[in-house]
Amino acid sequence: LKELAEESRILRVQGVGTFVATPKPEASLLEIKSIAQEIKEWGGIHSCEILLQKEERLSREIAIKMDLAEQGPVFHSILLHKDRGVGVQYSERYINPAVAPLYLDQDFTRITPSGYLLNLAPIQEAEHIIEAIRVNKAIQRYLKIAPEDPCLSLIRRTWSFDQVATYSKI
Repeated sequence: LKELAEESRILRVQGVGTFVATPKPEASLLEIKSIAQEIKEWGGIHSCEILLQKEERLSREIAIKMDLAEQGPVFHSILLHKDRGVGVQYSERYINPAVAPLYLDQDFTRITPSGYLLNLAPIQEAEHIIEAIRVNKAIQRYLKIAPEDPCLSLIRRTWSFDQVATYSKI
C-alpha cells in the first residue's frame, strides 16, 4: 500500500480509509504534426518534391539507431517540402518496413509521410534532438540558404507497436 501511495495510485487518509486515486491527466510535451498542416496554419501552400523513395539495406549506423539487423531492409525517403514553391524543410526518413509495409507505395506529393504514418501507426514514444547546425551544400541549394546561415535540425526516433518505427533527420 505504501508503494501504491508513493506512486499516487491510491490515497490513504488516516482514520478514514484507502481510496483509488483519481488519475492525473497526462499532457503531451510535443505534438507531432505534418509539415503540410503547419504550412497551412501559417497561411502557406504546401507542395512536396520527392528526391528519393526506395528500399535499401540498413547501414550499421542506421541499424543501431533503429534496433534492427544490419543489412536488413529499410525504407528510405528524402523529401523537400515547400511553401509556395520555396523549400522550407529538407526531410530524410528511415522507416521500419514491419511497421509500414506499404510506405513506398504512397504518393507523398499528396500526403505527407507524417500524415500517413500517424494514421497507420500511433506513436507510443518519441525521442528528439534539436540543434542549430550548418548544412551541406546540397541542402543549402534546396533551401536556398547561404553557407553561413544556421538551420534548425531535428533528429527524431519514434516507437510504435513496441518497436522503432522511424528515424528521421529533418
